[in-house]
Amino acid sequence: MNNKRLIIVSILFLGGLFLVNAAAKDKSKVTAVLSTDLGKITIELQPEKAPKTVANFRQKAKTKAFDRTTFHRLVPGFVIQGGDPLSKDNDPGNDGTGGGTISVEARKLSNVRGSISMASASRAVPIDSQSEAQFFINLNDNLGLDQYGFIPFGKVTEGMEVVNKIAQQTRDKNDRPLKNIRINSVVILQ
Repeated sequence: MNNKRLIIVSILFLGGLFLVNAAAKDKSKVTAVLSTDLGKITIELQPEKAPKTVANFRQKAKTKAFDRTTFHRLVPGFVIQGGDPLSKDNDPGNDGTGGGTISVEARKLSNVRGSISMASASRAVPIDSQSEAQFFINLNDNLGLDQYGFIPFGKVTEGMEVVNKIAQQTRDKNDRPLKNIRINSVVILQ
């Protein structure tokens, strides 16, 4: 009888550890929800893979730095790019030139379809700094970007159809959409 009790207690204890561990993993999940003119995009951020970049993105979202910016660059089959603070003004000519820089950290993820990375803030190859504000979402597997130092820090988990819809908007010869596509807000969920 004692052996049966010991087995039952052990199973309950191990089951409890499993549940505590699963709950801890859920708490570490960080999600960003981008509300755009064309719908919502949900991105699971990965702080364990890109801690500095995720911390920067979270801080920008917390201070509402991304709110009312636009997706200012659309390259079908490649990326959509947004987040530039200068895209809030009425001068489309300066879009893609704003925001400060942060240092590049070690890349632990690849630029696959649906992944989000910060844009380059330099002309150096490989890049030696990344934008603190401008980011892009990969429309396809763009593994060639890995060799240049672009650091993915999350992946779209819902709303890839919205990303594709944004990419299909009419654009000019410089890949700027003819009609602004706003990022109305970015909310971080824990």
